[in-house]
Order: sequence, then C-alpha cells, then structure tokens
Amino acid sequence: MKERIFRKLMKLIALFNIFIFLFPTFIVLRYLLFDTMGGILEFVFPLFSMYLGLVATSLICKKEYYFTTRLLSYTAVLIPAISCGFIYTDRGIARSLVESTFVGIFYIIGSINYPKSYQDTFSPKVLSFSMILLTITMFLASSITILRPARATVFIFILIYILLTMLIKSEENIDEVFMYRGVEIPEVQRSIRKQNSKLIILLYGVILIMFNIKDFLAATLKFLLLIYVKASIFVMYLLSKLLSTSDGGSSDGGSQAQQLPFEPGKSDKFLNYLFTAIAVIIIIFAIYKALPKVIKAISQFIAYVKALFTRVLKIKENKYDDSECVEIVEITKQTVDNKVKKKKKINLISILKKTTDPTKRIRLMYQIILSEFGRRGIDIAASDTTGQVVEKAAGIELVENEIENITSIYEKVRYGEEPPQNQALTSMEEGYIRILSKPKG
Repeated sequence: MKERIFRKLMKLIALFNIFIFLFPTFIVLRYLLFDTMGGILEFVFPLFSMYLGLVATSLICKKEYYFTTRLLSYTAVLIPAISCGFIYTDRGIARSLVESTFVGIFYIIGSINYPKSYQDTFSPKVLSFSMILLTITMFLASSITILRPARATVFIFILIYILLTMLIKSEENIDEVFMYRGVEIPEVQRSIRKQNSKLIILLYGVILIMFNIKDFLAATLKFLLLIYVKASIFVMYLLSKLLSTSDGGSSDGGSQAQQLPFEPGKSDKFLNYLFTAIAVIIIIFAIYKALPKVIKAISQFIAYVKALFTRVLKIKENKYDDSECVEIVEITKQTVDNKVKKKKKINLISILKKTTDPTKRIRLMYQIILSEFGRRGIDIAASDTTGQVVEKAAGIELVENEIENITSIYEKVRYGEEPPQNQALTSMEEGYIRILSKPKG
C-alpha cells in the first residue's frame, strides 16, 4: 500500500515538473504579447487545470478506458477553458483566448498522463524536450531586451526543475535496479530512497551556494552589519539614559528623551570612543565564545557528509547470499519463459485446463490476466513489476477490487518456498473468472 502511495506521489511530482518546464515558455509569450508576466492566478489556474485533467480522467475512465471514455475526458477540457475565458473577459478578448488556451493545454497534459507511470510521464524523451525548451526560453529572455524582466522568473523555474529532475531520475534508477533483480523489498527500497533524497537535497544546496557564493557572502555580511548597527543604537541609547540620570537631568531632558542620543556632529568624542571600545570588546568576546561551537558544528557537518557519501557509494563484499543468487538465475529463466508464452498466448487457456499443479495454475492464470489487460488497451511491459501492473490496471472495471488480491497470491507463489494452499488457489480462480468474464466493450 505504501509503495502504491509512493508511486502516485511520484506521478504528481512528475506532472508538476512538466508544468515547471512548460510554464516559463507561457510566461515569455504572455510578456511578449501583453507586456505582463501574470500573477498568482496565472500560475495557480493552469496548475489546477492540469491536475483537474488527471482527476477527471480517472473518474470518467475508472470503469472503462476505451476510445469513448477517453474522448469524453478530453471534451471536459471545455469546463476549465470556458471558466478561464470568463475570468479574463474584462482584460480583452485576446488575453481571454490566450489564457484559456494555456489552461486547456495543461488540462490535456494531465488527462493524457492518467494511465502512465511516473517513469513514463517524465520519460527520456520528455527530459530531452524539456532541456531544449528551457534553453530556448532562457536564451530569448536573456537576449531580447523587452523580455529581460522575465529572465529572473524563468531562472527560478529552471532551478526548481533541476531539483525535481534529479529527484525523479534518481528514484527511477532505484526502481530499475530492483526491477532488474526481479524482486521488490519495500523496507530496503524505502531506506535507500530516504538516504538518496537527503543526499540530493544536500548536493543541490551546495550547488546553489557555490553558484551564488558572491550574493550569499554579501547577504551574510549585510545581515551581520545590520545586527551590529541595531546593537550599536541600542547600546548608545542605554548609555544616554545612564548619563542623563547621573547628571541629575537637565532643563530640556524631556525633549532629549524623545530622540536617539549622540546624533552625528553633536555627540561627545569621548563617548564615541568609549562606545567603540565596548562594542569591539563585546564582538571579540562573542567570537571567542562562539568560534569553538562553530568549528565543532562544521566538523560534525563534514563528518555527516562523509558518512553519508560512504553509505551511498561504498560497495560491500558478499552482500547477497547464495539463495539470492539462485533467485536471480531463476528469474532470468522465467523471463525467457515469459517470451515463449507471449508468442503462444493463444494456447495458455488450453494449457491451464490440462494443468493440475497449484503453483503452475496460479502462474498461468496470472499470465493470462496480463494478456487480457493488453487486449483491453493497458500496456504491460515485460519489465513491469507487480506493483506497476497494479497501478496500470486500476482503470479497468472490477480489476481494482481484484488485482491486489490476485497480485498478493501470485507474489507468494512466485517468491515463496511453500506450495499454495487450496484457499489461495480458489481465491485466485474466482478473481481470474471475474476478470475474464468482463466484456471488452
């Protein structure tokens, strides 16, 4: 269940990354046409429309994902597009049409990606296209004079895009490693994902600081200077109060108490020197006290980074025992069997009728179910894990209630050492019959 939630979350992130690299292009077009980059509404409305397309398609195509339902889900784009047109009516017909078009494009993107996994949503082709599009957009915003005000905004979107792309591709690589082995170990996967995310955020933070080291140092010094000025004014104010009290007050003390002491050109030189000396002593004392803690914190941070890199990059000897190696060999053989079965999938049902072994029957029924998914328009790749099959098949009627139970039985047979019980075989056969008895429409 957690793995399924994770994949749905990653799909939402992949869609958001598509929005991040497309939206700067619309910012440049909007600025070129209407001399405005837009505001929060121009950002939220297309983003909401994209996720609306995803949700609307999941509801419309929940039972059947055929041509008619897909067409209906695409037609629903008129709802956000027309709504957007009414909102921008007071800004002119041209602006209204352009904004409606933007909203419609993002709705279609969300709708199209409904049956896809997050790897397919942000595929290598999409990655290549996004890099080319962002390069062109940044070049136009930097080279064309009238578009230069939009350059900073485009650059911010590029920074967000880089972070999300690093995250998506790293998680995809983790999935591919486990997929290559043919097994899923949720506890190990979660641990690797957690450490991997921390490392990505750490490296990304270092990259941001290194590329903006000048601005970072300037901002730090400005902050320290601001603290120094505020502290100086406060100390000067306290000194003025103490001195005015020790002098027993003055005739114009009431008016002087309302303003800050030691105004430029009017302060006593001795007091200025005294304040400077006190301020220097306080700063030196603070540095003396804080420096060991700062050095200790830096040392701990370096040790943490070193340990993190060691855990991620270190290759341990004898990590897998012999039983896991046997499992890998068995899975490789099963992959060859799958290719043979795919060529002879017409005879699978007849083979099932002649088979009495419970383990073989469950394997054959699962293979027939996968073939049935393919005939119903669900693209099941040979490299898909059982979790990905569950996600892809969620759009078929009756399957959503059956697929998780069937997958659980199959996984126990596939990776378990004991033969299936009669109850498991009966449950598998019932789910198999319910799925195959559903008309194709």
